[in-house]
Amino acid sequence: MRLKNTIFVKLLLSFWGVSSLIVLTLIAVITATQADFLEDADKDLNKRLNTQAKKIIGAADASPSELDSVLIDLARAENFRYFLIDSEGHLFSKNIVRVPKNILRFQNYYYLEQLNGVKRYLANKDIIFGPLPITIDSQTYEVWGSFKNPDGQQSLPQWHQNEEVILVSAIIFSGLIYAFMSWHIGSGLRQLRISSMALAKGDMSARPEAKLLKRSDEIGQLASSFNTMADSITRMITNQKRLIGDVSHELRTPLTRLQLAIAIANKKGQNSSELNRIQKEAEALEDMIQELLQLSKAELFSEQAKQNFTIADVLEPLIDDAIFEAEQLGKHIEYDYLPFELMGYPGLLSHSIENIIRNALKYANSCIKITTEIESDFYQIRISDDGPGVDANQLHMIFKPFYRPEEDRDRNTGGIGLGLAISKSAIDAHKGLITALNNYPSGLCIIIRLPVN
Repeated sequence: MRLKNTIFVKLLLSFWGVSSLIVLTLIAVITATQADFLEDADKDLNKRLNTQAKKIIGAADASPSELDSVLIDLARAENFRYFLIDSEGHLFSKNIVRVPKNILRFQNYYYLEQLNGVKRYLANKDIIFGPLPITIDSQTYEVWGSFKNPDGQQSLPQWHQNEEVILVSAIIFSGLIYAFMSWHIGSGLRQLRISSMALAKGDMSARPEAKLLKRSDEIGQLASSFNTMADSITRMITNQKRLIGDVSHELRTPLTRLQLAIAIANKKGQNSSELNRIQKEAEALEDMIQELLQLSKAELFSEQAKQNFTIADVLEPLIDDAIFEAEQLGKHIEYDYLPFELMGYPGLLSHSIENIIRNALKYANSCIKITTEIESDFYQIRISDDGPGVDANQLHMIFKPFYRPEEDRDRNTGGIGLGLAISKSAIDAHKGLITALNNYPSGLCIIIRLPVN
């Protein structure tokens, strides 16, 4: 991996580069603008400055109060204004409110650049000129003047005269650069997080966007590794599902021969308790293989094309069969469903719901209820019974293959624990959800949520 493509280098260069760029830009702008609007003062400004300096010296020789009065008048003049300042920027008179910032800034620049003589400088819309050194009471001061530019010319850029504007501009500029870097790094990580969450929920097709794979940094390499991992997982799961189906299918041939041998033995009158036991176990094995085939088919169904169907086409035959079986068991069915059209696999969904209904028929004491409703973007089917229910700690386990809750739903009722697992695989193939909860005061309720879009 080349060093220049690493996130470390990108972060280092962005922080270092932006900070350096801001500092250098500010220095260049300030230096350039100071130089562009700086020149030697003309004779008229020198004459004005000398005239006011003589007036200040004369007032100082007269009395301190007269000097203070003269300085106040000079500082408050409408056109040309004058200030008596020491080398540190302090006013001689304490009765003057303040010195304009433009004069103080230019004074600092004057000494920083080691300028000489009286200079003329355009600062915003003001023209500043000075300094002219004078001595008062053995102390050296400077006379500075300013006036409004009669041409209306304005220094460019004006914002460099204001520290607050410079600070805010630097913060905004650096914030934009850092925001772009954060987005550049964070967007890739967000895509990977979304893809990994989708993969964890069973979406084997979840992959990061193609443009993420083109990145040559660690995030692009991570995306490529993620795709490789996801492809390997998908292949292993698909091969496992196909293996279950293939093995189950192959087992049916010797099982069929075994059942044929049992039938011939029975026909010859060779009945015995051992033979009856073999026949019973062969029938249980046949049921297990059949359910394994159904499970494998359900898990691989997502590779086939979906079709439009109405919920009535699925529920009506199942409810008719359920009513007939319930009557034989001394139980009854209550149902009420909304007609609706869905997209999916009607045969697979029918087998899924049939497993749940038959499960409810086994454990119900007297009643099974089937209801539907539309909630948000889902068509919801609820199948509940009034049986013993399932321990709350085991509710999340009942959709796992071969899982049987021993306490509440006794194994004597038959089955191998694949019915609800098949139902869950079928609902997953429809991108839906299936959950279980206990009824009050007793019974189990299975809720199927199918997306309507």
